Amino acid sequence: MKTFYAIQSGTHPCGHPRFEVRNPAGELTLVCGTETGAQEWAAKLNARLP
Repeated sequence: MKTFYAIQSGTHPCGHPRFEVRNPAGELTLVCGTETGAQEWAAKLNARLP
């Protein structure tokens, strides 16, 4: 089963890390400022999958 997942995708222009949540097709779903936030969003979205 494919799932939403969190990745670090580089840094923001200010130098802070950038984390993304991507959908099962690998498309950008949302951007978070923390790894924990991205992982939590991925878990919430995965809970909605059939």
